[in-house]
Amino acid sequence: RRCAAFRNYGGAPESLSFLVKNAENFGLAAQLNQPADVNDFDTNLGFRYSPLMSECRVDILFISHDRDDYVAKTLPRLLDSCGDLGRVWLWQNSQNEACTLAWRAYENHPKLHKIHVSAENRGLRDPTNWIFEGGNCDYVGKVDDDCIVPDEWLGKITSAIDTNPEIGFLGCWH
Repeated sequence: RRCAAFRNYGGAPESLSFLVKNAENFGLAAQLNQPADVNDFDTNLGFRYSPLMSECRVDILFISHDRDDYVAKTLPRLLDSCGDLGRVWLWQNSQNEACTLAWRAYENHPKLHKIHVSAENRGLRDPTNWIFEGGNCDYVGKVDDDCIVPDEWLGKITSAIDTNPEIGFLGCWH
Protein backbone atom coordinates (compact mmCIF):
# COMPACT_ATOMS: atom_id res chain seq x y z
CA ARG A 1 0.00 0.00 0.00
CA ARG A 2 1.30 3.40 -0.91
CA CYS A 3 -0.71 5.20 1.81
CA ALA A 4 0.05 3.29 4.99
CA ALA A 5 -0.69 6.15 7.34
CA PHE A 6 -3.02 4.24 9.64
CA ARG A 7 -3.02 0.76 11.08
CA ASN A 8 -6.40 -0.92 11.17
CA TYR A 9 -7.20 -2.52 14.52
CA GLY A 10 -9.42 -5.18 13.04
CA GLY A 11 -12.64 -3.65 11.77
CA ALA A 12 -14.50 -4.12 8.56
CA PRO A 13 -12.61 -4.06 5.25
CA GLU A 14 -14.38 -0.84 4.34
CA SER A 15 -12.83 1.00 7.29
CA LEU A 16 -11.63 4.31 5.98
CA SER A 17 -9.57 7.17 7.27
CA PHE A 18 -9.20 10.38 5.34
CA LEU A 19 -7.97 13.93 5.41
CA VAL A 20 -9.53 16.65 3.27
CA LYS A 21 -8.19 20.12 2.65
CA ASN A 22 -10.83 22.83 2.44
CA ALA A 23 -13.96 20.70 2.06
CA GLU A 24 -15.96 23.45 0.33
CA ASN A 25 -13.52 23.66 -2.57
CA PHE A 26 -13.47 19.89 -2.78
CA GLY A 27 -17.23 19.90 -3.35
CA LEU A 28 -18.11 17.89 -0.25
CA ALA A 29 -20.03 20.65 1.46
CA ALA A 30 -22.66 20.68 -1.30
CA GLN A 31 -22.99 16.89 -1.25
CA LEU A 32 -23.22 16.63 2.52
CA ASN A 33 -25.30 19.70 3.25
CA GLN A 34 -28.17 17.92 5.01
CA PRO A 35 -28.15 18.90 8.70
CA ALA A 36 -28.34 16.29 11.42
CA ASP A 37 -31.73 15.90 13.09
CA VAL A 38 -31.50 17.87 16.33
CA ASN A 39 -34.01 15.52 17.92
CA ASP A 40 -31.34 12.82 17.95
CA PHE A 41 -28.99 14.83 20.12
CA ASP A 42 -28.74 13.51 23.64
CA THR A 43 -29.63 16.33 26.01
CA ASN A 44 -27.55 14.96 28.89
CA LEU A 45 -24.36 14.39 26.88
CA GLY A 46 -24.98 16.40 23.71
CA PHE A 47 -22.18 18.67 22.61
CA ARG A 48 -19.15 19.56 24.68
CA TYR A 49 -16.86 22.35 23.58
CA SER A 50 -13.27 22.45 24.72
CA PRO A 51 -12.22 25.86 26.04
CA LEU A 52 -8.56 24.82 25.81
CA MET A 53 -8.23 25.03 22.04
CA SER A 54 -8.98 28.07 19.94
CA GLU A 55 -7.08 27.17 16.75
CA CYS A 56 -5.87 24.06 15.05
CA ARG A 57 -4.88 22.73 11.67
CA VAL A 58 -6.99 19.55 11.65
CA ASP A 59 -10.48 18.76 12.95
CA ILE A 60 -10.60 14.95 13.25
CA LEU A 61 -13.88 13.02 13.26
CA PHE A 62 -13.81 9.81 15.33
CA ILE A 63 -16.97 7.69 14.96
CA SER A 64 -17.84 4.67 17.07
CA HIS A 65 -20.77 2.28 17.19
CA ASP A 66 -20.91 -0.24 20.05
CA ARG A 67 -17.20 -1.11 19.98
CA ASP A 68 -15.99 -0.19 23.43
CA ASP A 69 -12.97 -2.51 23.17
CA TYR A 70 -11.77 -0.65 20.07
CA VAL A 71 -12.45 2.80 21.56
CA ALA A 72 -10.46 1.91 24.68
CA LYS A 73 -7.41 1.15 22.51
CA THR A 74 -7.67 3.61 19.64
CA LEU A 75 -9.06 6.82 21.18
CA PRO A 76 -6.20 7.44 23.65
CA ARG A 77 -3.67 6.86 20.87
CA LEU A 78 -5.50 9.26 18.57
CA LEU A 79 -5.75 11.95 21.25
CA ASP A 80 -2.09 11.62 22.23
CA SER A 81 -0.98 11.77 18.59
CA CYS A 82 -2.67 15.11 17.84
CA GLY A 83 0.19 17.25 19.07
CA ASP A 84 -0.32 20.92 18.23
CA LEU A 85 -2.01 20.10 14.93
CA GLY A 86 -5.35 18.50 15.71
CA ARG A 87 -8.39 18.14 17.86
CA VAL A 88 -10.88 15.27 17.97
CA TRP A 89 -14.64 15.37 17.50
CA LEU A 90 -16.11 12.15 18.93
CA TRP A 91 -19.46 10.88 17.62
CA GLN A 92 -20.96 7.81 19.30
CA ASN A 93 -23.59 6.18 17.08
CA SER A 94 -25.58 4.64 19.95
CA GLN A 95 -26.21 4.99 23.64
CA ASN A 96 -24.23 1.86 24.47
CA GLU A 97 -23.14 2.23 28.11
CA ALA A 98 -19.89 0.27 27.71
CA CYS A 99 -18.85 2.43 24.77
CA THR A 100 -19.68 5.60 26.71
CA LEU A 101 -17.56 4.39 29.63
CA ALA A 102 -14.66 3.73 27.25
CA TRP A 103 -14.46 7.35 26.08
CA ARG A 104 -15.54 8.97 29.35
CA ALA A 105 -12.08 8.28 30.76
CA TYR A 106 -10.80 10.82 28.19
CA GLU A 107 -13.60 13.40 28.22
CA ASN A 108 -11.32 16.00 29.85
CA HIS A 109 -8.40 15.38 27.49
CA PRO A 110 -7.41 18.75 25.98
CA LYS A 111 -7.55 17.32 22.44
CA LEU A 112 -11.11 15.98 22.78
CA HIS A 113 -12.88 19.01 21.37
CA LYS A 114 -16.51 17.93 20.99
CA ILE A 115 -18.62 14.91 21.93
CA HIS A 116 -21.95 13.84 20.48
CA VAL A 117 -23.97 10.79 21.48
CA SER A 118 -26.75 9.80 19.11
CA ALA A 119 -29.72 7.75 20.29
CA GLU A 120 -29.40 5.63 17.15
CA ASN A 121 -26.85 4.78 14.50
CA ARG A 122 -26.85 7.78 12.16
CA GLY A 123 -24.25 6.29 9.82
CA LEU A 124 -21.60 8.54 8.29
CA ARG A 125 -23.61 11.42 6.81
CA ASP A 126 -24.77 13.11 10.02
CA PRO A 127 -21.40 12.92 11.80
CA THR A 128 -19.63 14.16 8.67
CA ASN A 129 -22.07 17.07 8.29
CA TRP A 130 -21.56 17.86 11.98
CA ILE A 131 -17.82 18.36 11.58
CA PHE A 132 -18.11 20.16 8.21
CA GLU A 133 -20.69 22.56 9.61
CA GLY A 134 -18.90 23.25 12.89
CA GLY A 135 -15.22 22.79 12.13
CA ASN A 136 -13.00 25.72 11.37
CA CYS A 137 -9.56 24.21 10.82
CA ASP A 138 -7.54 24.05 7.61
CA TYR A 139 -8.23 20.33 7.28
CA VAL A 140 -10.94 17.82 8.13
CA GLY A 141 -9.96 14.25 8.90
CA LYS A 142 -11.76 11.06 9.82
CA VAL A 143 -10.39 8.13 11.78
CA ASP A 144 -12.50 5.04 12.45
CA ASP A 145 -12.60 3.51 15.90
CA ASP A 146 -10.61 0.51 14.64
CA CYS A 147 -7.62 2.52 13.38
CA ILE A 148 -4.49 2.99 15.44
CA VAL A 149 -2.63 6.00 14.11
CA PRO A 150 1.18 6.03 14.00
CA ASP A 151 3.51 8.68 15.42
CA GLU A 152 3.69 11.95 13.50
CA TRP A 153 0.80 10.98 11.19
CA LEU A 154 -0.81 14.42 11.19
CA GLY A 155 2.43 16.23 10.44
CA LYS A 156 3.25 13.89 7.56
CA ILE A 157 -0.18 14.11 5.95
CA THR A 158 -0.61 17.88 6.33
CA SER A 159 2.92 18.40 5.02
CA ALA A 160 2.16 16.22 1.98
CA ILE A 161 -0.94 18.27 1.15
CA ASP A 162 0.78 21.60 1.88
CA THR A 163 3.68 20.65 -0.39
CA ASN A 164 1.40 19.32 -3.15
CA PRO A 165 -1.73 21.52 -3.14
CA GLU A 166 -3.17 19.65 -6.12
CA ILE A 167 -3.74 16.63 -3.83
CA GLY A 168 -6.65 18.02 -1.85
CA PHE A 169 -7.60 14.60 -0.43
CA LEU A 170 -5.62 11.72 1.07
CA GLY A 171 -7.22 8.46 2.07
CA CYS A 172 -6.25 4.99 3.07
CA TRP A 173 -8.00 1.86 4.20
CA HIS A 174 -7.28 -1.64 5.26
